[in-house]
Amino acid sequence: AEDEGDAAQDTPPPPPPPPLASSKSPPPSAPAGSPPPISVSAPPSAPGRVIEVPSPLAPPPDGSPRGRSPPSSPSRKSRLTRSITPPTISEGDASAAPLGMRSPTMSLSPPPTSRLDAKTRATSVRLPTNLGLDEHFEVLVTNPPTSQAHNLFKMGYLQKKGGGSSFMGRKSWRRRFFVIRSGTLRYYESEEAFRAGAKPIKDSVYNLEHCEIRKDPKDDTKMSIHPRDPEGGPRDLSFKAESEEERASWIQAFYML
Repeated sequence: AEDEGDAAQDTPPPPPPPPLASSKSPPPSAPAGSPPPISVSAPPSAPGRVIEVPSPLAPPPDGSPRGRSPPSSPSRKSRLTRSITPPTISEGDASAAPLGMRSPTMSLSPPPTSRLDAKTRATSVRLPTNLGLDEHFEVLVTNPPTSQAHNLFKMGYLQKKGGGSSFMGRKSWRRRFFVIRSGTLRYYESEEAFRAGAKPIKDSVYNLEHCEIRKDPKDDTKMSIHPRDPEGGPRDLSFKAESEEERASWIQAFYML
């Protein structure tokens, strides 16, 4: 028993426990060559706490260079690509457009000639002597189309020559009111007589389907109408308009354009 007590007294006491490690981890070390971090003391409410603020000159943790915007996403790039369209080149600028952007060449055919030129004959004839005229007239209209004979209406004053009394063997010009309607030509003493419902002057109704319309090549204001079968019907008649344009409008009406 005494030996055990001496052994117990010879046993050294246990070493003291190591000090507790601080719960705060040491701050990460800055990369080599970068400025040291700036230490800012925390407010009094948190005593002993240190906040590290990285230097603006230090490179970011991901290693990307500062001062450059991130690359645009593929969706943004595709949207920008789709929004850009090549300029439109008109036909007049096709020669100046770059290769691959020229519009196809278009050839325009000339406009068709008028019906007056395409469906009429032009011959030189001499008027009958009973009109007292020795001028040569050109045949303009031969057999106007019946499909348009009832679709026209035109009226106005013209000077007419033919029929009635004569002076020294020559017929005189008289102002009459002419009306083209339902494929026929009629003339009256005046516009008032026509609007009052008066009948046309005797033998003054011409069926345009059976007449030839001629113009005077020597006078731009004169024209004439010639029935193909004058027996028992109206006679040849000459007209005179106020101008060449007025004569052209009447010729178109005779032809029922």
